[in-house]
Amino acid sequence: MDSTAKLSYKGYLEFLNWFLSTKSKYVFDKEPWQINAFAKLISEFSLIHNKVIKEENYSHENLRILSFSVEEYQKSGEYLGPILKIHDYANKFMKDYLVDFLIHGSMSTLDYSKGWSDLDTLLIIKEEVVQSPYHISNLREHVINLIPELYLIDPLQHHQFIITTENFMLNSNYINLPVKTLELSKSLFNNSFLKITKNRICQNGIAKVNSICKLFKESADNGYMDHHKLNNIPLENNFANLNCMYQLKYFIGCIIILPSYYFDAIGEPCYKRDSFKRFVSEVKINTDILDKCSLIRSNWEKIESFPYEGNLIPLWICEILGNNYFEEAYKFAYEIYQKII
Repeated sequence: MDSTAKLSYKGYLEFLNWFLSTKSKYVFDKEPWQINAFAKLISEFSLIHNKVIKEENYSHENLRILSFSVEEYQKSGEYLGPILKIHDYANKFMKDYLVDFLIHGSMSTLDYSKGWSDLDTLLIIKEEVVQSPYHISNLREHVINLIPELYLIDPLQHHQFIITTENFMLNSNYINLPVKTLELSKSLFNNSFLKITKNRICQNGIAKVNSICKLFKESADNGYMDHHKLNNIPLENNFANLNCMYQLKYFIGCIIILPSYYFDAIGEPCYKRDSFKRFVSEVKINTDILDKCSLIRSNWEKIESFPYEGNLIPLWICEILGNNYFEEAYKFAYEIYQKII
């Protein structure tokens, strides 16, 4: 692939995800006519990228995924009701726009922690849709309509829908979800297979670990985390500010996902749920910070009521995590990174 296209696809996907989220509302609420201008930019880049990708021969595979059962989610009562609403809405209004609408992670495998686990998704847009300003604008309306359902599952969810395109799923350079995560995802359209690139490169997992490592180093050096802040209020070291549960949850999530990224980086994909025990037994490094974060996740449902209100960090979390968590996190991530490069 042309080097310019290689460098630009990440920014393009970030822009596409921003456009299809409430983060763009502050622009379009003031100047709604700008929606069409932004949609044209998206479609023009997609047309250029499509010409480049056709020049290359990408081998692909059809990955078998799990089936979605409405009855299975009805058993959980009101708590998973938003997933059923998303399922019904997506099948009624979004099948013309999407190759597939996946849920993955603990809401797919149903080993979630109530009130802690967020709803992870992957929306794969049809190439003819992303190349049409009219269709991508219409899709935006449908995506925005569904976003409130995410926060009914997890009021502290730090991301909205994760969105990609049909062509990017076939790009070996695309930093996508680990293969095991995709295998255990469920299609809301009841598809049995997911078409992905066959030659996924291990550098994707390495890049993910490196990105988290850099975040933790910056946080340790600065004494605060300048990423995923709520109301521009940062999480500081040693709990200098307790009004940061939203950001702390993101911090803990980064720790918990590292073992899965490690196995993806060494070419031995492992689902997040199964990665902890395997990581501890196979990788001889200090895992205290991982153990603490796992304990917080498992205790959340037992201690906190649902839905969680406000942004204050509970004191029991402070006691488990202790001080100097940025330094601990950086050391943990750095040791993992050193083992995979």
